[in-house]
Amino acid sequence: MKASDIIQALYYAVSKGVSYFSNSYSIVNFEDMGSGVYRVTTDVPNFLKVGDFLTMGGLKIPTPIVTATENADDLYFSTYDKDHDLTKTKTETKSVQIFDNFGFQLTLNLLTVPNRYEFTTDKVGFVSFPANPLYMMQEYDFGYNQQHVITSIVSPTQFTIYSDTWLSAPVFEPNYTEAFVRTQYRIGGAIDIDTAVADYTKQNRDAIWLIVILGDAEANKDRNNTNDAYITQGRQMDYYSQIISNFSVYAFIPERGNGLTDTSGRSTRDFVEEVVRPFVFGALLGIDFPTYLACPTQSATSFAGDGYHEYNGAFYIHKFDFQQIMTITNADTAIRETTRAFRDLDLELKNQFSDVTTYTALVNIDEEPYTP
Repeated sequence: MKASDIIQALYYAVSKGVSYFSNSYSIVNFEDMGSGVYRVTTDVPNFLKVGDFLTMGGLKIPTPIVTATENADDLYFSTYDKDHDLTKTKTETKSVQIFDNFGFQLTLNLLTVPNRYEFTTDKVGFVSFPANPLYMMQEYDFGYNQQHVITSIVSPTQFTIYSDTWLSAPVFEPNYTEAFVRTQYRIGGAIDIDTAVADYTKQNRDAIWLIVILGDAEANKDRNNTNDAYITQGRQMDYYSQIISNFSVYAFIPERGNGLTDTSGRSTRDFVEEVVRPFVFGALLGIDFPTYLACPTQSATSFAGDGYHEYNGAFYIHKFDFQQIMTITNADTAIRETTRAFRDLDLELKNQFSDVTTYTALVNIDEEPYTP
């Protein structure tokens, strides 16, 4: 695996998790400029430039509701032939926003989703439906809430992005949409921890960073081996061995950043337990990163421990260790399979009732005519 693969997974998690590891700006306007160009306006100057990566989240689009019916125990909604994109398991608790364009707005708990066009909700807070057309407001990960690249800068608070996959621009209303841009990610990589510390001390002293460092790869020891070698491999055997690929994620947390003012370091460690660990786990555990070997990975990333690394009064460093198993096969080695072309077939069969009678066949394949 490469450090860049791990960093990319952490980047993606920024749009779904906490905002401590990036700069976050609220979106106050989102306009479809045509030809796949969209103009985004943030609440404050964002100091972005052309080519910067960013993650958008919280953008919601309205889905028209064709039928809305009050039943004895629930509310029934149908979008007729437009996919509402709702999902719900038996144990999940989800809500849905119902509104019109004239001030009606109601947040209801989702009860059932029988198919992609119908759903039911509870009736908590419900009085009656207005006569106006109703809509359901929801987020769509496809197209909107994902990573983008800035194509132009319009003003200190405006920039454009491009996408040819969207059907329409989302309707933006500040009273029911919490849209944001996260960019200038504070997630990176280093060759070793000393280099990471040296780079971190040059950053803003209130910034929290995550640094990825690849560890040493270990050869997995064959437990059936009868000697002290890791494996015993013969030339007549298919090559098979496994690598334990290790990597670490270091969290750099300033003692006085983001309201962490306890100079004993205790509150900083509590912050790791409450915020950093859930974020890192949610970003990396279960992902099978590319092995760059012939055999794809046969195991996902697993947790190998975490704990204190360094504290100096100015900042605290917490280390998370992870592992992934990779497999080495013949295709990764200098072993080449020896092959020979069939030239002659010499077949001899004996009669099972006698040792005297034999049947032989000798075929020179090169003399047989080609038959398409």
